[in-house]
Amino acid sequence: MCDVVVRELRAGDEETLRILAVEAADFGDEDVAGGLTPPTKKAASALLTDPAACLWGAFANGEVIGFVLAYVVRRRHGPEKQLFLYEIGVRRKWRRRGVGRKLMRHLEDDCRAAGITAGFLPVDERNVRAIAFYESVGWQRLAEPNVLFRFPADPTD
Repeated sequence: MCDVVVRELRAGDEETLRILAVEAADFGDEDVAGGLTPPTKKAASALLTDPAACLWGAFANGEVIGFVLAYVVRRRHGPEKQLFLYEIGVRRKWRRRGVGRKLMRHLEDDCRAAGITAGFLPVDERNVRAIAFYESVGWQRLAEPNVLFRFPADPTD
């Protein structure tokens, strides 16, 4: 196996965001076989320079093979900040080779260095692969049942 390099994505990585959108199905968004609409250059630049966004990419031979996106959220009580893990994806052919684990370690180390000691993420209880992955990297499952809501773009939805 060639060396996998994990680094924070920053301004100048707009093309990587385009690839992650267009090839979304290969990174785990199987329900978007045709890919996602890539961000505009302006939107990509905004994400890559957002101080609340934590975006890491894994690369092998110059090709993006994985990513993790999380956000630092400020709180009104308890720890001042927490990490909200939004998504993680690894190309199919690179799965079960430690790429996801390596991405999580970089994200966690970065957070700890910034004084962030807690994080959370929602996972569909039917997604046993995701649950097994998060447990394998040391995240603890909460016993609380949660319900997820979305804000409709159109109030008539």
